[in-house]
Amino acid sequence: MKPPNISWKSSRKNYPNKMEVILNGEKKEIAENISVKKLLAALGIKTEQVAVELNLTIVPKTEYENKIIKAGDKIEIISFVGGG
Repeated sequence: MKPPNISWKSSRKNYPNKMEVILNGEKKEIAENISVKKLLAALGIKTEQVAVELNLTIVPKTEYENKIIKAGDKIEIISFVGGG
C-alpha cells in the first residue's frame, strides 16, 4: 500500500472555514466539521481504494460518513496497489 497523490489546492476553495490537521505527514488546512467521506470526496479519492487511519486508529469504511475530523487530527490515507 502507498499514500495516494493528494492535491488539496483545487478543492479547498469550496470550504471557507478551515482547520489544520496532519494529512499523510504534512500540515494541511481542511474544512472544519468535515467527515472522512467528505474529505476523501474533496480529494477525489474513491473510498473503495483506500484505508484511512485517524489518530493511529483504522476507521472502518462503515464509519466514513459519520466520523468527523477535528483540528489537530493526524490522518493517514493509504491506497491499495495491486501486483505480485
